[in-house]
Amino acid sequence: NKGNINGSNNIGGLVGSHTTNLTIEDSYNDGIVTNSLGLSAGGLLGRDASVTTATKILNSYNNGKVITNGTERNVVSGGLVGRVYGNAYINNSYNNEEISSEVSGWIGGLIGRNEGKTIITKSKNEGNINGGTRVGGLVGTNYNDKSITIIDKSYNIGNLSTLKVGAVIGGISSYAWNGAQIYVFNSYNVGNIETNSGHAGFISRIDGDTINSQKAIIINSYNIGNILNSNIGVGFSNLISGTLKLDNVYDNTNFNNVTTKYGIGQFTTGQDYSVTKAYYKNTDNILGSNITNNEIIGKDLNYMQSNDFVTDLNNNVDSIKLTDYIDNALLTEFKETTGYDLTLSKWTLKDNYPVLVSLEDI
Repeated sequence: NKGNINGSNNIGGLVGSHTTNLTIEDSYNDGIVTNSLGLSAGGLLGRDASVTTATKILNSYNNGKVITNGTERNVVSGGLVGRVYGNAYINNSYNNEEISSEVSGWIGGLIGRNEGKTIITKSKNEGNINGGTRVGGLVGTNYNDKSITIIDKSYNIGNLSTLKVGAVIGGISSYAWNGAQIYVFNSYNVGNIETNSGHAGFISRIDGDTINSQKAIIINSYNIGNILNSNIGVGFSNLISGTLKLDNVYDNTNFNNVTTKYGIGQFTTGQDYSVTKAYYKNTDNILGSNITNNEIIGKDLNYMQSNDFVTDLNNNVDSIKLTDYIDNALLTEFKETTGYDLTLSKWTLKDNYPVLVSLEDI
């Protein structure tokens, strides 16, 4: 599609809404998608409601702006898909354009809000995001106890910003919320994050109104995006309630005008957290965490730009057992969906920083 799309609900550059058996493959949108009321909009698909079969977006991209300029609150906007209500699989696809909203809501570089089971592999967001209150470089928010997101070999390089006071923004996702589960492997964020006295991080916040089963698992990944003008800035996550597990991750964030800043995260006492080999740049009075853990490791910049660091990261990969972090049923479903086994990538040094070998050509 090369034409502009204007509408008021479930607006997509290719498909507005559907309920079953949709595959978008080798396709693209170059037109501007404008949502004048502010409910659900996506660069390719406005709303996915496929429950019995997974919607597939394969080898496709969005190169048109996604704009919400209405008055309705709680909009859902995504670079590829606005809202996933059922099941979705995104592979080798990307968003390359700006996503903007004048009102509150959920915005993601690939998916605005996930309420189903979604697998994202070998995909990326390169577009900047402006506006919204729950913003993620790949997924805006993982919304409820039906939401399971698995991300592998994917990244965000778009800058994320909002003037909404108290917004929650994440380089990969803003929230694991109300029983949602998000698993991130072999992925990274280099986009800058700017809030107005809000929360910022890799997966910025793990929390819920009444449910404590929400979880975020981040393995073999890194964050080097800068955080600006935030109340709480964390390299990876702020655990309010639920579960957070980190293994073989590193953070090289620069904080500017951030009130509370941790290189790895802030963890609420009594919650379920496990941190193994989490490295952060130990400068500018940045603490690794508000807990004592010998596996939260502060290092100077010279080490974090060295082959010695790459060697340590690769040695750590060899010791990780995936089933300690994700159950066999999900691993089997991942393979059946993607056609390959989930494995952990090795590291190499590029432009003075360790990078994941498996993402070099994505």
